Amino acid sequence: VDLVSFNLPQISRLELSTSTGRRLNQPLPLGGFGISRYLLDATLASIARKKGVEVLENTRTTSINYDGKVFHTGTAAQVFVSRLACAGFGKRSNLDLNWERPFVSKTRNPLNNYIGVKYHVRGDFRKDTVFLHLFDKGYVGLVKIESDLYNLCYLSGASNLKLADNSIEKMEDQVLSKNPAIRDLFSRIEKVDNRPVTISQISFESKSSVENNVLLFGDAAGMITPLCGNGMSMALHSSKLGSELIAEFLEGKMSQQQLESIYSTSWQQRFAARMKTGRSMQRILSVPVLASALVGLGSLSPFVIRQLIRRTHGRPF
Repeated sequence: VDLVSFNLPQISRLELSTSTGRRLNQPLPLGGFGISRYLLDATLASIARKKGVEVLENTRTTSINYDGKVFHTGTAAQVFVSRLACAGFGKRSNLDLNWERPFVSKTRNPLNNYIGVKYHVRGDFRKDTVFLHLFDKGYVGLVKIESDLYNLCYLSGASNLKLADNSIEKMEDQVLSKNPAIRDLFSRIEKVDNRPVTISQISFESKSSVENNVLLFGDAAGMITPLCGNGMSMALHSSKLGSELIAEFLEGKMSQQQLESIYSTSWQQRFAARMKTGRSMQRILSVPVLASALVGLGSLSPFVIRQLIRRTHGRPF
């Protein structure tokens, strides 16, 4: 991917605010760049097509089954038979339900009952900074992406929406805007589309990276809390791990069982500790007193925040 040609913003700083308005500004040790999923996905699909891959759009996978020799992947139109099947279907899908994955049936708790809301917006904000603003049972993130756009998204406990009569606009006004930084942010943005992209029943519970003999990538294998700001990178990293092993499998250098075992172990080694740290940070930041204490500690000792960031961001790959 020719990232240089996109002229993407380089992200090098973090600004964090608590629900009471207390702020922390900190350099990001590794930094990054801002890009939307729309642009990245379209670019990757274009590259795949040029290499001879048939990309089926508007096609819903209804089932994936392994008979011990080959995989049968069902869609509304037909069933595909293949030596191998991989999946990167995001946070929650019909396949999770079909496979009866444990996290789907767990009793709702503070780790598995969130809603996500996302807008693309325009505004005048620092282009090198990722903004993270806390509110009761959630947080708002803002970062510059391609063109003149910013990605604004937030995660909230589902109870906040219920208290706001299931109105996103009302929740933004009555809950999120209690943080003065969020109130200021919403007063300065222009929404590209007033209807946000939303998702419910988001879970940060542990998941398996292999399910029903299918290798899982990205959020399908495990979702790191968005406050860590590293989900897309982890998805690409897990895909890289998988692709290297898949090449060896297709060359006959390992069995299906070995492929699953090695991928699962590699995934755990690279991501499990980061996921655990992310869940711990989310618990801390969801309690206003603890969040304020952490920001205060970070102001006095920036080293603490840098270490937390390193523990969730991993190493370049």
